[in-house]
Amino acid sequence: MTIPLPEEDHSLSISMLRLTAEHLKQIKFPQLVRPAVGPNAPPTVELLQWAIQAYCFPWIDELLKLGNERQIKGAIVKLLEAIADQHEGKA
Repeated sequence: MTIPLPEEDHSLSISMLRLTAEHLKQIKFPQLVRPAVGPNAPPTVELLQWAIQAYCFPWIDELLKLGNERQIKGAIVKLLEAIADQHEGKA
């Protein structure tokens, strides 16, 4: 089965995807410590930053673990390379 692609060079897109996958593997999440702000005190910038991180980090972590992130990213890169090779007549 041949997947038609527009007439353009996809090597830059594949390189960027490969670079992004490598950077995603290196994400390390810090241990979060809630700022000492009481429940009735007005929120501080530090408390808001902590809340954003406490909410977002688990989502990012789960997305990275979906299946096995290295296998998924590796498979996507290989698939795109195969499609680009096929489009260029290398396959």
